[in-house]
Amino acid sequence: MYEIKETSEIETTKDVENRIYHAFSVFRHLPAIKPKGYFNLWANIMEGSETAPDPSPKKDVFIPHDIELAEEVCDVWWLILLKHCSVETRELIKYRCGAPIIKDGKLRYKWTGVRTWYDVAQEFYIHQNTAHNWWNGAMKLLLEKLDK
Repeated sequence: MYEIKETSEIETTKDVENRIYHAFSVFRHLPAIKPKGYFNLWANIMEGSETAPDPSPKKDVFIPHDIELAEEVCDVWWLILLKHCSVETRELIKYRCGAPIIKDGKLRYKWTGVRTWYDVAQEFYIHQNTAHNWWNGAMKLLLEKLDK
């Protein structure tokens, strides 16, 4: 198990990585994306939306503190990635964290746990070290932007 820190307490890229993994594990247990009026943070990431989700979930699987941490990753951190990272890097982050992947308008992968670097490299047709470097670059970018 890994320790989840508040944003103000984050000091290393490992802390950023743990928060990202934790947020995606929270997203995994939230209700599926449904028409407006339902609660789900994942819709913001999938659409790249800047609007805040409805703060009243139908059923909390996690304690409210976990959902607040996930909301911050969704709303603040993901906006940083939208502005400063390529589409490929954002897709790599979602894939590595086990998020569902839609290709050619079809759901290709459903929720899983954290995927291995081998699987990430195979999916993106790159070397494992390259995939890991993209990931580390995104984590360093988030750490730099959060320090400001």
